[in-house]
Amino acid sequence: MQRVHNFNAGPSAMPLAVLQKVQAEFLDFAGTGMSIVEISHRSERYQQLQEETKQTLRRLLHIPDGYHIIFLQGGGSLQFVMHSANFLRRRGAYVNTGVWSDKAMAAAAAYGEVYEAASSKKDGFSYIPRLTEGAIREATDYLYITSNNTIHGTQWASYPKVSVPLFGDVSSDFLSRPIPIERFDFLFAGAQKKYRSGRRGGCDYKRFVSSRGQSRCTGHVAL
Repeated sequence: MQRVHNFNAGPSAMPLAVLQKVQAEFLDFAGTGMSIVEISHRSERYQQLQEETKQTLRRLLHIPDGYHIIFLQGGGSLQFVMHSANFLRRRGAYVNTGVWSDKAMAAAAAYGEVYEAASSKKDGFSYIPRLTEGAIREATDYLYITSNNTIHGTQWASYPKVSVPLFGDVSSDFLSRPIPIERFDFLFAGAQKKYRSGRRGGCDYKRFVSSRGQSRCTGHVAL
């Protein structure tokens, strides 16, 4: 078999050595006598794998101890709902730089007031707009940005310093460059974009980093 060059935005291309290890352990994961797709998420071996994964992320991204890492199902659209369902109490500010930030703001509108602190929409999302003085209004709960916009070809070269909690969708450039984690209060990334395969068996995991904020939700949208 001849491998091809895979430049898809997602699912991510996987190193051949990783695929071969998955193949070798697919019927018997880590000596459990079960496949990784069969093993209980409550089992000791799976919990060990999850903890190892968290520690690897902390090492690669230099995530401070004060941040929590959690893995969630649901796809990107659910994350657009979850950030606002948990943290939008008064109003949320958005830098609108493309399709995904536009959708996130629309989803958040169901939970409270949202507004554009900056936008390049009228120019076809052809650039990252500047945050001008006074762009963030009083009683704003957070500023939400999308770090990279694959559809429009724009990317934040550096992240803004603001007086409110900074939220970030870093799905499309996650683990491709350093992220100053301590500047953010909340981050999420779609796993399949940069560091794993796509949805399999309904498992499309998402990753969050959160340093502060208390959920007001219960059930499937609570953090």
